[in-house]
Amino acid sequence: MEVGWGGRDGLSRRKASWITSLPEIRAVNNDDRVPLLIRKMKMCEAKYDFSSPRIDAAQKEGKRKTLVEIVEYMSSDRSSNLFADSRIYAPLCSMVAANLFRALTICEGDEEDLYDPEDGEPLMEPDWSHVSLVYEVLRRFVTASELNTKLARKVIDQRFVLGLFDLFHSEDPRERECLKTIVHRIYGRFVPMRSFIRRTIQHVFHHYIYSDDAHSSGVAELLEILGSVINGFSVPLKPDHREFLLRALIPLHSAVALTKYYPQLSFCVSQFLEKEPQLAESVLLGLLKYWPVTHSRKEVMFLNELEDVLEVTQQPEFDLVARALFLRLGKCIGSAHFQVSERALLLFNNECFVQMMLDSDVQVVPLIANGLRTAGEHWNENVVALSENVKELLWDVVPGEVVEKELGERTQRKRLDENEGGSRGGSQRRIQCEMMWNNVLWTSSECSPSGHEERKEWQ
Repeated sequence: MEVGWGGRDGLSRRKASWITSLPEIRAVNNDDRVPLLIRKMKMCEAKYDFSSPRIDAAQKEGKRKTLVEIVEYMSSDRSSNLFADSRIYAPLCSMVAANLFRALTICEGDEEDLYDPEDGEPLMEPDWSHVSLVYEVLRRFVTASELNTKLARKVIDQRFVLGLFDLFHSEDPRERECLKTIVHRIYGRFVPMRSFIRRTIQHVFHHYIYSDDAHSSGVAELLEILGSVINGFSVPLKPDHREFLLRALIPLHSAVALTKYYPQLSFCVSQFLEKEPQLAESVLLGLLKYWPVTHSRKEVMFLNELEDVLEVTQQPEFDLVARALFLRLGKCIGSAHFQVSERALLLFNNECFVQMMLDSDVQVVPLIANGLRTAGEHWNENVVALSENVKELLWDVVPGEVVEKELGERTQRKRLDENEGGSRGGSQRRIQCEMMWNNVLWTSSECSPSGHEERKEWQ
């Protein structure tokens, strides 16, 4: 991906050597500084081969020193109102394009076999000593308070922004971090570009989700940008904002490398739900649709996000998905993987979730009974104890004939306590769960005139 955006790609190495013969910017008169700065930026469009440190070593060092000088001048007091001068806009963006818009080294292989931050070192760009300084120049340009954005839009156009998005495929996390900052600043400063940037991010996500050769590099950084963007959405949400959630963010849960960007994705979804809780139904249905039935680590992630979504879900939306939700929870409870089963059982410690379950017309016990029976015979002792806690709690709030029909007589827990010798841990867990359920039942009785009588009848 080499993009010759308005730059002089073929600048010879002999001309590049002129850099060292030019005077320093701070050493000339004020009237001569901008022309000299423009001349040096044009010189810095020269490209070199970084495959070997011995090739053009003197020219590389000369260019690096010049870039350092440009950055230092832009950050000094002498450069006040520098970016108010539109003469530097085109030369600066031309230099940026010549250095940044280049072919990237992309790792080939299965997504799950590629770099994991916990496993090893990522692939670093060999020309980072130059590229990092160019990114700093661009960052100072787009964040300058005196920048004339109307004139700057002539050079920071859609073609330039697309070139920046292509660079998110870089395997170097340092480069992606720089890009994240710059694209976010462009989104904030260049208001007419906002819709285009959102559409481009959606296109990147679609390409990653539905293309066989796409990799996840840059997805996490783009989601971090979106987290800030979504926070600024007005309420009620516009139709295209809702469409972005349903057609871009929810399908990202189906990707192979979900573990690499799950925290950022979960945060973006939660931001949408804070803006409009009515979207919880669509989010829950999306999670159930893309549920990773063969990937235990992802299942635990989905269960974590499920609980977060349920915290902001209203009863009408919960009722619409309750049956499908408890069918899935029943399978998770009966999972052979102890972490999946344990996490699903722990949902019943959430008072908000339990309250909505009690207020729902869906018969829950038949949907999770098989899972509870399987969990009761699990090899993991903690899963067995949690399953017995859930059974006891269901006995307390569901009519006895329903539970007895699905789970059998209420003797299993007593035998378990006898086998444990009346252990303190088992008793404490039971007491904690009973306190939580008593609180839920008390809330139910306050909300419903007949709640007190129903509570007596269940007990």
